[in-house]
Amino acid sequence: MTNLDSQVKGKSGLSKADLKNIYPGFLEQAKYKGSYYAMPFSASVRVMFYNKSILKQYNLAVPKTWDDVAKMAKTLKDHNIAAVGYDKSFDMEWNSMVRSAGVKLVTPAGKVNVNSKQAVAAAKTITDMVDNGEALTAGSDIYGTTNFVNGKTALSFSSSAGISATKAAAPQGFDWGTAVMPSYKGKQATMLAGNNLVTTAQASKKEQAGAFAFMKFLASDKQTEKWAEATGYLPITKKAANSADYKSYLKANPLAKAASDSLPGAFSDTAFLGYQEYRTDLLSATDAMLTKKTAPKDALDTLQKQTTKIVKDNK
Repeated sequence: MTNLDSQVKGKSGLSKADLKNIYPGFLEQAKYKGSYYAMPFSASVRVMFYNKSILKQYNLAVPKTWDDVAKMAKTLKDHNIAAVGYDKSFDMEWNSMVRSAGVKLVTPAGKVNVNSKQAVAAAKTITDMVDNGEALTAGSDIYGTTNFVNGKTALSFSSSAGISATKAAAPQGFDWGTAVMPSYKGKQATMLAGNNLVTTAQASKKEQAGAFAFMKFLASDKQTEKWAEATGYLPITKKAANSADYKSYLKANPLAKAASDSLPGAFSDTAFLGYQEYRTDLLSATDAMLTKKTAPKDALDTLQKQTTKIVKDNK
């Protein structure tokens, strides 16, 4: 892919006001070593789904913090209901908790923090709930949707892009809602996912200029708002998210509001060479904690060594 700095910062690029209008998490996602290599396009965030009927039956409020979730879990366990349902892996929720605690798992400078005390504490919060029967993982189902729509969990953490799939899987009359992810250590953060647009290095200068003009068009307030309404993904600019048209869309589609409300705290991992290998090791670490009952510190110590080597080998 091509470095886009000269186009982003050039005469026909994006002004300081344009860049400020784009949510920081999207810009973070588009950079590698401080330079732009992509333009934001189609994005989702992690949100919390909640079963309204279960909460009403047991006189529970929609949790706003992880402490609220822990208190809810004690009540529901007595009724054979897990408070939380995860996908097969809990890596994205863990990552969000660590970021809320003020730590980046890998910094832009290449410092690895996956076994920091904050990271270990967050992982232990999750695994303790699973071990105590207060939370469920999807296992072979991959996604937590099945447990959620069957009433086995009061909450489910999912991509905002998964709302339509949950609607389709839910039985008739299933009453549910969405909310932002619970805050942790006093702050709220949620991990971005989705697609960015890039230009290949093989493209000619003319083709690169045309591609960037199209990227810029798609990132405009009007177009990103239209795309969000048509697809259920998120607008990437603040003006689009706060526009009258998008607010009308959210009023007509209330399940989408939580994702929009999450945008100020949305973040992306630091991009680095070997990131995909790191992701594979991360999923192995979460699997070890869940299926082999490996202590979070031991699993994350191993991941720390693996990730440090990846970063060092790719410098």
